[in-house]
Amino acid sequence: MRRFSGYLVSVPVLCMAAVIFIFAACTGTWTPDSKSFVYSSGGNAIMLRDFANKRSKKLVSLAAPPKGSIFQIGVRDDGKQLAVLRVHGTKENPFVRFRVFDIAGKPLHTSPDIKLKTEVKLNNEFSRFEFCYWAGTKYLIGIVPQLSCMISYEIEKKEHHIFDGMIPLSMLMHEMAPWSSVTPASPDGSKFIAYKENEIQIVPLPKGEPRAVEIPKSSEKVAIDARAGPGSVRLRGYWEKHTLVFPVNSVELRIDCKNESVSIRETERLKRLFEHAKEAKSLLVGQLSKDWVVEAIKEPGAQGTDSATLRIHNIKTKQDKPIPKVDQVMHIAVTPAPDRKHFLVFAFSQSPTFLVLDTEGNVVDRVDNFLGQLPNPQ
Repeated sequence: MRRFSGYLVSVPVLCMAAVIFIFAACTGTWTPDSKSFVYSSGGNAIMLRDFANKRSKKLVSLAAPPKGSIFQIGVRDDGKQLAVLRVHGTKENPFVRFRVFDIAGKPLHTSPDIKLKTEVKLNNEFSRFEFCYWAGTKYLIGIVPQLSCMISYEIEKKEHHIFDGMIPLSMLMHEMAPWSSVTPASPDGSKFIAYKENEIQIVPLPKGEPRAVEIPKSSEKVAIDARAGPGSVRLRGYWEKHTLVFPVNSVELRIDCKNESVSIRETERLKRLFEHAKEAKSLLVGQLSKDWVVEAIKEPGAQGTDSATLRIHNIKTKQDKPIPKVDQVMHIAVTPAPDRKHFLVFAFSQSPTFLVLDTEGNVVDRVDNFLGQLPNPQ
């Protein structure tokens, strides 16, 4: 079995700085109608943002776990329900609960306590970070990155299965935006894709046996080129029917869930973006339209997640659109709305900021310092 080269991973999974995941769980999730997005605020609130009217509404107030928590919110494909995963307990004996709400914030379901079976202990110096995704309408996928585990949960039966040592492949595809992660579950909710021990694995739901996918030899070039930095392209992954696609520099890494295969495809669109990124020495993280892009420009000599300048740029006319009060950016994520008419940009500099952009790079809405006062770790 050919293994997926470790060069794809910018840093080892268990050595990822926990602070990265603070920002990770802050990114918003679009609603299916593309008119609003949901996000967490203050460690215990689920907020709904209507960007056209520039209004935020608190949907749910959750009791903060003992050591505080920041979380990503899953939105079901029909937009009718939300789901979250929360870590509770102590760092020696953590457990999680899934909770489901309707889109108005009404509680619908709470899972039993799910004890995490792992030898990795939660770091006492940081808050907790949780991710939750829908897999169709029957299952939820929960992720606790600090513990390197994924959890499948069947809502109706209240049954779960823990997959230790796994994280979504999408969290390894970015340096400045490892959390700009498309759901790991296939659109029909039958399988999810994960990364474990240098292998891409496909897992049938709810608790099937993980199967490692044969990696074509051509993927070695992608793995070597996938080290994000100046002169690279790293767009958000997306599902194309039963295939999960990751745009990496000039090619697409394509993981076919149905046929359980991996392929590499070069595209003229990505080749054009990659040539621009190399010339501009930028990390290109979002494409708004044919010519308008979102990119990070790092200072000469900057390494890893050192700060960079956020730039909205037209690669044909060379025009820039400045973003006031967003500089020294450490982390960026760009998520297109389902209708691709607007894009949600998460940027963390001195404080976290949401920007909603149209296809020509105009700022339609902006939310600054939306985290509010976070719970203090104990």
